Amino acid sequence: MVLSLKQRIFLVLEYHRLEHSCVQTRRSFQKRFDVRRDNGIKALFERTGKVNDDRIGNVGRPRSAVTESNADAIQQVILQLLRTSVCRVASRAELQRMTTHRIMRHNLHMFQTRQPLSVNAIDARYDFANTMLQLVDEGDIDVGNIWFSDEAYFNLDGFVNKQSWSIWGTENPHVAVPSSLYSLKVMVWVAISSKGIIGPFFREQAINSEKYLGIMDEFVAIHYALDDHWNAS
Repeated sequence: MVLSLKQRIFLVLEYHRLEHSCVQTRRSFQKRFDVRRDNGIKALFERTGKVNDDRIGNVGRPRSAVTESNADAIQQVILQLLRTSVCRVASRAELQRMTTHRIMRHNLHMFQTRQPLSVNAIDARYDFANTMLQLVDEGDIDVGNIWFSDEAYFNLDGFVNKQSWSIWGTENPHVAVPSSLYSLKVMVWVAISSKGIIGPFFREQAINSEKYLGIMDEFVAIHYALDDHWNAS
């Protein structure tokens, strides 16, 4: 409710006449003008020294950035850069990341195409999880001694692994990315547990079973050294 100038003046005068009593001023105002509340005129007067409405141009719900023009801008960016991230699209469209993501999902109905999991892979993960839970519950495995290791190959010619990037679109584009047959790459190996992180280990040569066992020997040596340190402390 926007109060008239007459109502605002009445509130200020009545507030001082009633010795700064907010309750009595509110009751007097309600009785005089048949309204329910004063809408903060007292605070406005104390803050600005006037009773005019200073909310002109700043009322109502905030403007939403989810507009057709912004959706068109995002769509043009994606058509130019299919293999890109939400942050980069937001930067090109000069919008916030959350706004860009909301427009891509709910307005443009875009999704990320990923490599699907087979039924056998899902079943294997389910069986492994149940087996591990049973061993932990029975005390056959100390969770603190479980190390999770992984290795990743990084190509040195600029090629990006297909599992490390996404294509935004309304349908699967079936894009084929050419790559060299024998590209230079480096392998990075690391292990992590509740006790800490071991690694990373870097190997630039091709990895075979013998070289992988060498990495495991380094891992075991560091693992026992950490165990001795933790047991001593």
